[in-house]
Amino acid sequence: SELFEGWKGPLLVRLGAFPVRRGESDEDALDTARAILDQGGLLSLFPEGTRVREPDSLGEPRRGAARLAIEAGAPMIPAAITGTDKLWFGPIPRPRRVQVAFGAPISVKELASTPEAAGRLVEGELWPEVESQFRGLLSRPGVIAAGLAALGVGGAALARSRTRRKPAWRRMKPQLRPRRKTRLRRMKPQLTPRRKKRLSPRWPRR
Repeated sequence: SELFEGWKGPLLVRLGAFPVRRGESDEDALDTARAILDQGGLLSLFPEGTRVREPDSLGEPRRGAARLAIEAGAPMIPAAITGTDKLWFGPIPRPRRVQVAFGAPISVKELASTPEAAGRLVEGELWPEVESQFRGLLSRPGVIAAGLAALGVGGAALARSRTRRKPAWRRMKPQLRPRRKTRLRRMKPQLTPRRKKRLSPRWPRR
C-alpha cells in the first residue's frame, strides 16, 4: 500500500492496480479482488505476497491467490517476470528491458474451496510452473551473454553467435566510400586573369 503514496497513487489506480496492506488481513483488497473475478476480469497477483529484493531468486509462495481462484472458479495462469529491479534509479525511471513468460492455464473447477486444496494447488502445480518459467527467462542468451561478458569468460564468442542470428538487414554495416586525398596545401589558387579594360581616347574639350 505504500506504493500508492504520493504522485504514484493516481497513476497506479489509472493502470488498474489497487492497494493491499501487507502483514494483515485486508478485507477491502479481498473484496476488490473477488469483484474483479466475479465480473470475468483479469487479476494479477504475486503469490509471495511481498516484494523480493533478490533479482535472481523467488520468494516463498502463499495460498491466498489460489484460494481466490478456487472461490471464483477462475483458471490460474502461471507467469514469471524479470528485469523490474532496474527500472528505477531512485525517483528517476530508466528504460530497461523487462521479460515476461506465461505457462499453460491451470483449471481449478474440481477443487474444493479449502486451505488444504489451495496449498496443494500452489505447491504441486502452480509454483513449479512459475519456477520453470523463471529459470527459462534467466537462461536466455541475452542474460547469459551479459553474465559471461562481465566475468570475461566466453562472452565475445556468445555475442558473436547472437549476432549471427540477427536478421540480415541488422547485420549489414554501412559501406563508407574512402575519402579522396585532396592536396589542398600543394594546390595553388588558379586565378582567372582579369581582362584589361580598354581605354577610349579622350579628346580635349574646347
